[in-house]
Amino acid sequence: MIIAEARSGSTYLRQAINNQPGAVCHDEIFSRTGINKMVSQPGMLPYTRPLLRRLREKRDRDRRAFLVEDALYFPNTVAGFKVVYDDFFSDGLDEFLTDFVNETGMRVVHLARLNALATVASRVRMQRYQINHSDHPRASPEWRNVEKVEIKPARVARYIKKRDSFAARVDDLFPGALQVKYENLEDDFPKVLRHIELPETGKFSSNLRKIAPRSLSEIISNYPDVAKYDSPPQPSWGR
Repeated sequence: MIIAEARSGSTYLRQAINNQPGAVCHDEIFSRTGINKMVSQPGMLPYTRPLLRRLREKRDRDRRAFLVEDALYFPNTVAGFKVVYDDFFSDGLDEFLTDFVNETGMRVVHLARLNALATVASRVRMQRYQINHSDHPRASPEWRNVEKVEIKPARVARYIKKRDSFAARVDDLFPGALQVKYENLEDDFPKVLRHIELPETGKFSSNLRKIAPRSLSEIISNYPDVAKYDSPPQPSWGR
């Protein structure tokens, strides 16, 4: 199970795990808005929207049955999923998943992003332009050149406080989780593979590419006001 803050590279990590032989990693199957990018079981066709709606009804009725019978039923395969903080700490999901991890020994990867300004900027741009990843139908290289956004320092400070609170709660619940940071994700990928009992020689790759420039000053109109939050530098992986 990957637990992560939103806009922290969790989709890239999920796809990189999915690219490993003998591994399946679903997207946000416990999202409050639906079941996102769930991998179909061996021999089954990809999930259709009607099937996902029925599966969501099962999930909301019996989370354990949904996990055991559908999400994790992949014989001889390492199977998992990702969940973001806002979903994890809603509707008692944290209690259920904590009990499930303790009962089954499921491995947990806790992914966070050190550069809070980059996370907030990514969220603001996603909300304004409705483009979240490079595989979005409207994403293109030209999207880098859209209008700059303004980010108030108080917003970044509030985000850091909320993020740190969530992260501390996750660490308390899962002391054995592997701690991974967005900025070091490429270097730490072998550790992730070893943690979930896959060969650590697997390639760190995804079909996603970064859709924002490396320098945040190119996308934030009032960058000097928030520059103190711009650390550490953006990584080169995924470009």
